[in-house]
Amino acid sequence: MEALIVPAASLVSVALLLGWCAGASRAGTLERNALIGIRTRATMASDAAWAAGHHAAAPALRAAAWACGAAGLVGTVLAFVGTWLAGVAVGAGYGALLVMLVLATARAGRAARATSS
Repeated sequence: MEALIVPAASLVSVALLLGWCAGASRAGTLERNALIGIRTRATMASDAAWAAGHHAAAPALRAAAWACGAAGLVGTVLAFVGTWLAGVAVGAGYGALLVMLVLATARAGRAARATSS
């Protein structure tokens, strides 16, 4: 189970990044850039589309951060203990990450396209 320590701990790092991104998105301080954020055709269309999209996606990003953080911490502890449940926790964390990022991207796209109308 030691092989799951790094994937589990990386979920905690992802949680911190997502938490920061969610906070900056909600506050409107995440400017359009080439590195961080939801970079779709709709959100990159303008600064207004970027801001609207990220503001709409912030709750899903925050939920993803909490899910990844919890799964990462639990998975790390279970990996040190050496139980197969570590794999379940890590898999659930990455699954939640995927679902929440798809949801965040859909919300961001919908809000960004609404600014163009």
